[in-house]
Amino acid sequence: SSAFSVRNAMNAGIKKYCPVDAEISFQLRDKNTVPIFVDMEEAYKNYGLDATTGFKEYIHFNTYYDPDFTFGSYFGHYADILMSNFTFFNLNTPETIVKLSDYNRLMRLYDKEELQLFEGEYAVIGNFKTMVQLRNEILKEGNSITLFGCELQPRYKECIDGYIDININAIYDGAFIVPDNIVPESSKGFDYIFGNYDASGKEEYEAVENMVLENFDNVFGLYQKDFNTAHEADKNNFVLYGLATTKELLKANGVGISAILTFIGLYIGMIFLLACGAILSLKSLTEAVDSLPNYEILRKIGADENEINRSLFRQNGIFFLLPLLLAAIHSIFGMKFAVRILENIGMEDIASSIALTCVVLLIIYGGYFAITYFNSKNIIRNRQ
Repeated sequence: SSAFSVRNAMNAGIKKYCPVDAEISFQLRDKNTVPIFVDMEEAYKNYGLDATTGFKEYIHFNTYYDPDFTFGSYFGHYADILMSNFTFFNLNTPETIVKLSDYNRLMRLYDKEELQLFEGEYAVIGNFKTMVQLRNEILKEGNSITLFGCELQPRYKECIDGYIDININAIYDGAFIVPDNIVPESSKGFDYIFGNYDASGKEEYEAVENMVLENFDNVFGLYQKDFNTAHEADKNNFVLYGLATTKELLKANGVGISAILTFIGLYIGMIFLLACGAILSLKSLTEAVDSLPNYEILRKIGADENEINRSLFRQNGIFFLLPLLLAAIHSIFGMKFAVRILENIGMEDIASSIALTCVVLLIIYGGYFAITYFNSKNIIRNRQ
């Protein structure tokens, strides 16, 4: 069930969470996890390239930050719950802030619904279930926040289902959408370019993607080298990394992971299921042979064939049902754990996978039961 769920979620995630062809970004933080702005278009120009080459439509997009508005300050008394669920979080990391106009420009590119805010309001977007649940608890309280010295009230009492980065899973932990006029340009955080390729066919599409990725690797490699040279004495105080994500790369990774997990899930599941069914069937047929004298006695004392068949059916039914009930009880606890793991990687829809698994189980396990019952009945009948 978990393997099927991963496969289904990844297949659906490509369409739902990856609406553009590519996303590229330079991200630089200091040792206190505070973002430091790097203009990608300027970085490309410095090395004789254009960051938008190969795109027919694109958006140059910035996030912002307020050093006083961190995960710790926002979550407050919920911070302990946050850290118990996500031990890798740093409470001193600033929350992501996005201008309303920038967010709406991105939504137009994503072909998704735009957002409206009034003066003095903010909204929170996200789709990572566990994080969204925590944020919703805070939003329901209706508490104001202070950003760049301005007090803002929540527009909605819950998170809006949304994201910035493209992905194949619902793992975006959140961003704050605020009016443009309160955000100073000096507070820029990370720089992104989102876009769709200028390509009409498969070969041209692949050529453009290869060019975009090659240009990114060249520019980021040179930038990283120059950055380390310029900050040789204190380079350990900074974290620089580049992000080049494309729909095709995500799709390839998703297909690879889902194929591996599906194979492992099916292989392990089928091996145990077939082994269990075969062992139970052989055991039951052996007992039918051993019990032939008993059935002959039943016939001699007046039991008719229908009564003997009902007895045999119930006996085989109990023999096959008890291991199935034990497995079902075991699976309840196993699936509870699996659901938590799947939620932590942004996958939630497991009901359809469980239904599919039950169908497969009934066909194979039920098939073994039916074959065993009819063969047992033939063994008894032929000895009559």
